[in-house]
Amino acid sequence: MHVDGNPANPDGNNVLLRGCGEIRPQIDWKLPEHVHDDFNEMIFVVQGQIETCINGEVLVGQRGDVLWYPAGIPHAERAVGGKPLHTIFTSFIETTPTAVTFPLTTFDRDGRIEQQLRWMFDVFPTNNAEGRKILNLLMYTAAYEYRRLAATPQQSEMVLRIKRYIRKRISDPITLDDLANEAGLSRFYFARAFRTESGMSPMSFLRRLRVEAAQTLILRTPMPLKSIAAQVGFADEFHFSRVFHQITGQSPGAFRKRA
Repeated sequence: MHVDGNPANPDGNNVLLRGCGEIRPQIDWKLPEHVHDDFNEMIFVVQGQIETCINGEVLVGQRGDVLWYPAGIPHAERAVGGKPLHTIFTSFIETTPTAVTFPLTTFDRDGRIEQQLRWMFDVFPTNNAEGRKILNLLMYTAAYEYRRLAATPQQSEMVLRIKRYIRKRISDPITLDDLANEAGLSRFYFARAFRTESGMSPMSFLRRLRVEAAQTLILRTPMPLKSIAAQVGFADEFHFSRVFHQITGQSPGAFRKRA
């Protein structure tokens, strides 16, 4: 599904949201080579894998990856990996375009781009002037975060691999042995190496990602806290509330009231 809207003049930034939509889960989805002459496109991979041929390169994006297709550059896309592909995409215009020198794919390691694109998808389309302003600002911050990630050193390959693993299985029980096996290391060496590279223990990292996923659900859905606890991998609501308070300084209920 692709929905396009009319650009509106934003206040204070050079990004105009043109459209927002999603590719709902499909195994055999593909688009032959095409080009967008006057707008950029940003793709967030929610599920599955997408292969893009662009600029003589073959890019493969998976859960948590973001792809940027600059205006005027032909590209072809298709689902790969044998699992349903689900993406959220936006098209946007930069009123003062700059040369694209960053990588055309990056990992949304802090989940900020996903939150912005989901928010845009929820709000779009709107004929309200204030709503259009918000949409343009959301697109601006998503583009800013993409450029920031592309310009800053990535986390170590091991930390990124573990983060991907956790996000794909956020609702499942995950043990230290599971993470060590994913990294291909012994339990003892993995725990030491992970703390050195990330600044925290693997299980503290896991709990933090679970709480971040819970915050997104609290902000975006009316789901009961008990259901959210189960969806992000906590055994019960009591354990969820205790860990949430340890990390954020407030209870999930208080966080929902303040949102």
